Amino acid sequence: MTDDIIFNHETEQNRRISVEFVEDDDEDHSISLTSNCSIDDQPMDKVGGLDDKKLNSLYDNWLELDAELRTFELKHKEYVRKLDEVELLKTKYKNEFDKYKKRIFTLQKDVAQLQKSYAKKG
Repeated sequence: MTDDIIFNHETEQNRRISVEFVEDDDEDHSISLTSNCSIDDQPMDKVGGLDDKKLNSLYDNWLELDAELRTFELKHKEYVRKLDEVELLKTKYKNEFDKYKKRIFTLQKDVAQLQKSYAKKG
């Protein structure tokens, strides 16, 4: 749950609004808004000049965005998981590559010493 404090300049009061996300087993995730201000208890036909159609449209857009963000969140988690997997593979194979690189360097060094020893004999 998150709490936001909104300062109301007209009445010089602090108003606390609580936003709760309720997650059940079903696909319908609801949001609950509560307020601790008696002004909110008064019935209103229009909210800040918005009629019911505009308010319903805004609410529908909010629900659509919420659903899209939930889908995006799953995609993002998969993306991060794959990035972690790639990073792990990258580290693993870099370590293995460095091991082979070191062995090749050692072999080159041994070949150079062997060539010097044959050059002195020959």
